[in-house]
Amino acid sequence: MKQRESLVVKQIRKDLESIGAVVEKVADRVRVGVSDLSVCYKGFYVKIEVKESEDAEYKTIQCLHLVQHHRAGGIGVFAHPQNWEYLFLLIKEMPVTYEKLKRYGNIQVSCLIEKKEMAGIKNPPIKQ
Repeated sequence: MKQRESLVVKQIRKDLESIGAVVEKVADRVRVGVSDLSVCYKGFYVKIEVKESEDAEYKTIQCLHLVQHHRAGGIGVFAHPQNWEYLFLLIKEMPVTYEKLKRYGNIQVSCLIEKKEMAGIKNPPIKQ
């Protein structure tokens, strides 16, 4: 993980823990492709893939992990300094903002699926 991205992860983790969320950092060396942070707050479970900027490259495996999480009914988002304030506000205000946060994640994931499909990368099948 890049130095600047590590600083973003630390800030996001600090913000979430300040409101009482349980935050688990996933070690990249142990579980490749799994979102950086697993968060439990007010009974909600959120996966967060952290990037150093909104222009940072997303690895296919990171996208597929969030796609699978969304298909299972969870919330998964990509966070970076440019959108963190908004995401943090939505997380803090759950459950009132749950549907809005879920839609935000769905839009992100849908855009990523479309981008990856255009690049010829297949998405994981929906398990029946």
